[in-house]
Amino acid sequence: MILHFLKLEWKQFIRSASFGKSIALKIIMGFFVLNFLVSFLAIGIGGYYILKKEFPEQDPLQILNSYLLFVIFGDLIFRYLMQKLPVMQIKPMLTLPIKKSNLVHYVLGKSSFSFFNILGLFFYIPFSIVLIKEDYNITGVLAWLFLIILIIQSSNFLNFLINKNKIALGVISLILLGLIGSQKFGVFDVVGSGGTLFDTVYTNPVYALIGVVILTFLYQINYKHLRNQVYLDEAVAGKIEEANSADLSWANKFGALAPFIKNDIRLIWRNKRTKTVFLMSFLFLFYGLIFFTNDVYKDSLPMLMFAALFVTGGFTLNYGQFIPAWDSAHYKMLMSQSFSYRKFL
Repeated sequence: MILHFLKLEWKQFIRSASFGKSIALKIIMGFFVLNFLVSFLAIGIGGYYILKKEFPEQDPLQILNSYLLFVIFGDLIFRYLMQKLPVMQIKPMLTLPIKKSNLVHYVLGKSSFSFFNILGLFFYIPFSIVLIKEDYNITGVLAWLFLIILIIQSSNFLNFLINKNKIALGVISLILLGLIGSQKFGVFDVVGSGGTLFDTVYTNPVYALIGVVILTFLYQINYKHLRNQVYLDEAVAGKIEEANSADLSWANKFGALAPFIKNDIRLIWRNKRTKTVFLMSFLFLFYGLIFFTNDVYKDSLPMLMFAALFVTGGFTLNYGQFIPAWDSAHYKMLMSQSFSYRKFL
């Protein structure tokens, strides 16, 4: 049955009207994906030796373990903003003699092979192989790697539950900022405690089974949630939502430009892609922490200017490049209105 689903999705992909038009874009995206995979593979192979060279008195595995908590919460935020949940056209199949449980298991299983899940493995697996080569305990390394894989998959299924939930995104962001702040200002030793947590799995491999419990729990919650929605009446029913309008009266001070500003703000917030671009722009606000807090760049004016442009222009760099394409569909209509087209531009 799974093989049959894969064949149907492949036929849907190659028979799509947009397949021929977007094939060049798919090739370019393929090169980007390949570049990421090769980069992570190179870091995974050389990461141990880089850490050993920079911190000869410390264990590279313990250094990595110390920062895994930050990586996990950062990965959740990145997934929320960037990862697309797997979609399958199941409505036509609901009238066929196919078990709904098979459909749900297929959708969930398909998400396990997401690019976001595979990318991390290109770092952790080579890093583990190097650890074994450097005479680390094989059982401990395999248990550590097994737990990392389970955490990656757990993050994937957790993203299913929190996706499109802005409160969940805010909570995770606050936790991450709290961890960074606690470590930065010496309130709590997050690095030391996190390192001890993952070091324990290496020294006592049985603790890796905790990851199995967490992953099973999240999978079951997702299964029940999706299984309860796989009904024909649910699939064809119209979605009714209460519209909420924000107070944008503050934009009136821009005069004739106010209607365009208000409309753009509404369009940004009502569309998932533009909203993601908007939220991703906030990450650029922290870009300066890399440069302005580093003594290496203290006397380098070009690098400080480069960082300042990214910090202050993050939204423009992200959203601005899409404006001509997104607005071009309305150019003819706008040119027929009773206002200066130059003002709109």
